[in-house]
Amino acid sequence: IPCFEQILATLTRPQLEENAEQALRRTVLEVLSRLPHGEALRPHARRLLQMCQYVLDVDDAEPNAVLALQIMFECHKAYRPQLAAAIPPFLDFVLRIYGVFEWRESDDDSLVAEDTGQQDTYLEPGLEQDGSVEAASRNRPTNVRYAPALRSYRTVRECPPLFMYLSQHYPALIEPRLDELLAVMVRAIE
Repeated sequence: IPCFEQILATLTRPQLEENAEQALRRTVLEVLSRLPHGEALRPHARRLLQMCQYVLDVDDAEPNAVLALQIMFECHKAYRPQLAAAIPPFLDFVLRIYGVFEWRESDDDSLVAEDTGQQDTYLEPGLEQDGSVEAASRNRPTNVRYAPALRSYRTVRECPPLFMYLSQHYPALIEPRLDELLAVMVRAIE
């Protein structure tokens, strides 16, 4: 876990274009998302949540933010009692993402971020027929730009399941901020 944290926090920077640095960041998050959430990972759960929150806070690329949210959800499901301290930063992120989020329909009926005018782009990582990640990387277009996490429809779409889960299991932490959170969420979807 400390090696992955170092890669995400110091050795690489958030990228919005598909390149080697972005691929490394995404690969680290994919590895973390595939770790079994058992007793061996329990001592590192808080650190893992902090890494994921860091990815969200630095406004990383859309695929990385989506992976970070999925990892956070799995950690909360597996290690719920010990992770209450990680909830306020997540709620702050939800307020930020829904606070800046406005959508309009573009000419081709896809959703576009209002203030950036940039269409959300997401490439699913995967294997080619020969089973190699390298072949998949070689065949990816090099001019792909990802939406920033705060402007991504996919990131916004991943927040409600985690928010609902947290509100069921940590009502004392959610209820004081519920009015504020619901107001920005409703405003964003209007």
